[in-house]
Amino acid sequence: MNRIDKRVVLVVLVALAFVGQAALAGVAYYVREQKELDVEQRLEQLRELREEQELRQRMLPFVDVDASSPRWQLMRGPDVVGTLQALQQLGDDAGITFDSQTATRAANEGKQPFRIVGHGTPEQVCTFVAGVEEHDRLMIVETGRLMAGGEGEVAFEFGVATYHGGGR
Repeated sequence: MNRIDKRVVLVVLVALAFVGQAALAGVAYYVREQKELDVEQRLEQLRELREEQELRQRMLPFVDVDASSPRWQLMRGPDVVGTLQALQQLGDDAGITFDSQTATRAANEGKQPFRIVGHGTPEQVCTFVAGVEEHDRLMIVETGRLMAGGEGEVAFEFGVATYHGGGR
């Protein structure tokens, strides 16, 4: 009996292999079930988030965006004459009187500053400034100073600048 029969060893090894495979199959089944449950939970969360997003989209007002070209575009180079003409037209439309309009020397490349001096009623000056800021040509009122003018009028001095890509 000291001697172990080869058949018994073979049967024990086969039984151990069977038990090992069954245990691994059980672990794989359990892990798969857990992963499938996790996927189902995440899909449910995704559905809930999509429903919430659709609800929020329905609550937001519709905004029609013009995706063509932007309203303000950087000019290719300085256009002193064109800018002075645009400023004059805005001043005429607002009813203000210009004492002087001059293009000044630019401290930065790509920028063209102007100095505008004139007078008008406060309403006219405000209309002019709003016109400059809303004009299709990219013009910005960078500095401004108002002073007492004639009766019912104010005198002003504005620093207006345009920008261009010529200095880059």
